[in-house]
Amino acid sequence: MCEQLDEPQPDFELRPPDETTDGTGRPWGLTAYNKRVVRGWEALCKQIPENVTRCYCWLRRNPTERIPGRCYELKHKHYAGAWCYEVGSSQRAYYKLRLEQHDVLVYYAGPHPSKAPYPP
Repeated sequence: MCEQLDEPQPDFELRPPDETTDGTGRPWGLTAYNKRVVRGWEALCKQIPENVTRCYCWLRRNPTERIPGRCYELKHKHYAGAWCYEVGSSQRAYYKLRLEQHDVLVYYAGPHPSKAPYPP
């Protein structure tokens, strides 16, 4: 038998998949920095489509939220405002937010580089 709790119950509000968590109610745009990024993204789509779909959805909805071990902000003055999303165990997408345009600029997509690329 379930006991009745005197504590207030949390609000379990569900949001549509395309709603962002920043309160604007619209998804973030995704833009590739150049053709090399597009080719890298397309290669990832062929290799691990499920993971790329998860990455795409995450970046459209929650690009500023951390996922421990998966999505995190880069630390160093050269990487100010840059983030990394681990698409697969050896594949990465590096991006930077463009707040004015409500857009995510992906500036690298592909195999894990030995050193994180600098943002544009």
